[in-house]
Amino acid sequence: MSTRQKNIAVFILMFWGCMVYGVELYVAPDGNDGNPGTKEKPFASITRARDAIRRQRTDDGGLKEPMTVYLREGTYRLKETVVFGLEDS
Repeated sequence: MSTRQKNIAVFILMFWGCMVYGVELYVAPDGNDGNPGTKEKPFASITRARDAIRRQRTDDGGLKEPMTVYLREGTYRLKETVVFGLEDS
């Protein structure tokens, strides 16, 4: 395989990876709901991640790319039941 072919293959894989994963949000027991939900600064609650997705859906006129929420290992203490509705699917 030539260098050019390798570069094209890498570009295609990177492009496909961006389309598959879209927006990624992170939640961690030691996070903070004031954070942006990034890998480095995760949210603290599942509810906050759900609300961030709802907000983006409303602000952008609908989700244009997939969103993935990653829950880091740990114990999540819930103060109330987390409810997902049809608008969350």
